[in-house]
Amino acid sequence: MVWNDSVMTNTYCPPKIYYIVITFMVCIITFLAAQKVIMYSNVEDKLVVLVGVFLTIYFSVSNLFIIIKGDGFVKSIKQEGERFHLTNYFNKQVTFSPFEIESIKLVENSTMNKVFAFFIRKARGLDLILKNGHKYRITSDMEDFEGLKEHLLGMKVEDINR
Repeated sequence: MVWNDSVMTNTYCPPKIYYIVITFMVCIITFLAAQKVIMYSNVEDKLVVLVGVFLTIYFSVSNLFIIIKGDGFVKSIKQEGERFHLTNYFNKQVTFSPFEIESIKLVENSTMNKVFAFFIRKARGLDLILKNGHKYRITSDMEDFEGLKEHLLGMKVEDINR
């Protein structure tokens, strides 16, 4: 069986280095724009540049958020026999068995997660924590979300929600 995240599979997910380079360039542009605010004498000119500075700061923080948290967002999960093959946002493959699962928790996204992920993440999801300490977020955008919960835990969905 294959479960895909309906949002992430329909969007292009560039490599992590892309986000690092873009964030660095945006920080330089933000710094140069902030210098212009000091040099302008008109209030209107300062206002326009300040709006630009705040927008570039928002996008650079969003890129940093993706760099830091992107490895943890699950793009797809494929089951082959007793093994699961997980693909994260940056297309990195992780293979695990049900015995390697430490815990699965129902979670709500924090407001900060929603803001810096451009509001595309649903509020509900699962945190899949493996015994090696890695944590992955499965969003409720995943196809057959309830069926995936059953397969991962090997029990009924009602038992998970308790």
